[in-house]
Parts: sequence; C-alpha cells; structure tokens
Amino acid sequence: MRIINEKEEKEICDEYIQGLSMTNIAKMRHCSQPRIKNILIKHNVALRKRRVNSNLKEDYFEVIDTPNKAYLLGLIFTDGSVTEESGRQNQLRLELKATDVELLELYRTELGISSKLTYSKRKNSESFLSSVRSDKIVKDLNKYGVVKNKTYITNKLPIVEETLQKDFLRGLIDGDGSIYCTKDGNYKVNFTSYSENICKDFIELCKKITRVNTRTKPSKNGNSFRVTFSKKDFVKKLITLCYKDAEMYLPRKYMIATNIFEAKNEEDIV
Repeated sequence: MRIINEKEEKEICDEYIQGLSMTNIAKMRHCSQPRIKNILIKHNVALRKRRVNSNLKEDYFEVIDTPNKAYLLGLIFTDGSVTEESGRQNQLRLELKATDVELLELYRTELGISSKLTYSKRKNSESFLSSVRSDKIVKDLNKYGVVKNKTYITNKLPIVEETLQKDFLRGLIDGDGSIYCTKDGNYKVNFTSYSENICKDFIELCKKITRVNTRTKPSKNGNSFRVTFSKKDFVKKLITLCYKDAEMYLPRKYMIATNIFEAKNEEDIV
C-alpha cells in the first residue's frame, strides 16, 4: 500500500472540498476510493450526498444575450459534443485538459451543473469531462450547429449578436485555436477546423471585429484546415478586443494574450 503523508492528505481534503469526487481523486492519487473516504473522515471533512442537477439552467442557450453565453457557445462549438440516445435524455459533454479544470468549473457554475466531473488519464494526457443530460439544452444548441457528429456535419459558424461576437470568437480560439510566440519573438494566432467553410467564416468574423482587411486564407492541414494570422498589428488588435477585460477565458491562453495587449506599442511584441 502506497504511503500517503500528512501533506498529501491535506491536498486530498482540499481537492474534495473544491468539488472533485472521491473517484476522481483516487484515480489521480493512484489509490482506492475507500482509502480516500477514510482520509476525509479522519480530517472531519463533511461528505457530500449524491448530487443531482436540481439547479440546472435548462434555458441557458435559448437566447445568446450575454458575453458568457456567447463565449461558452464558442467553446462548446469547438470542444463540446452532444449525444442522442433512444430512451434517454440527450447529453451535452465538454472535456478539457486537467490543467484547465478551473474553466470547466466556471462553466459548471454558469449552467448550474452539479453532477460529478469524470477524470480520465490517457497516454501523455489527463482530462476532466463534464456531462449533463437535458433535451432542452441540446435542442437549443442544435440551432447553432452543435449537433451529433458536428465535426463532419456543421459547415458554418452560427450568427451571434454583433456586440457579443468578440466573446464568441474568444470561445472559438480557446477551443480550437492557439496563441503563441515564435522563436523570433513574433506572436501568431491559429484556428483549426475540419470544415474549410468554417475557417473562412472565422476569417470574416476576425475582419469584422477588427475592422481590418486581411488576405489570409485557410490552408490544408492533414484532414483539416488551418487559419494563421501573423501580422503583428492585426494579431495585437484581435487579441486585445477578444481578451482584454474578458470575464471568462482559458487561463493559459489569457496569460499569453496579456503579454500581447499589455505591450505599449507594436515594437514591444516583435
């Protein structure tokens, strides 16, 4: 039996208090669930009763009328999925890297999801999955192209109110995009999709938000297509508009975005 010291026991208690289940903690710590339970009892941690989604906001996506709704629509459009099973309510699933669990918790709070996260460990990767069953939520998301097997079916971006487009775009970038610095110190923004038309829509949306024209076109990338923005003035304006003063975002991408929009002038990001 693996030895668990006092420091690790405290960490286990903190993880449980923050919302992780005994099952997920046991997987992460490579020990049994009963052992985790005994540690919690030892430290007088109140054990939770089985959760149900009694506070679920089933009409959340009925109308996209807030920055957070627009952002989460973009994130789900790229990283989420829906399942439809005969005899059961349809399901919305959102899986993120284990290091991005903070955003997943914000998402769960925003929608009122209380069902447990599922932890998974695959080769070279760890993730958490949030899933919730609701015919209403899935039906509303269907209107925006979030359908079963959307990767191969949906070929256009949904239309979002103009004042919320930057939030929707941030969700797309946090989901299937990247912000990075090259070896020569230049920042770039990428976006990848199975659909060439979605990539074209992404470019047009970026042009509309920045009010700057660009000749960028999607390029073939294996079985998918990729958009790359590399002009420093365009990248800085795009990232500033999408990330500065944002309420909801992926922290690791926001850190890079901060380096861009806090630069005093163009030369600072070269």
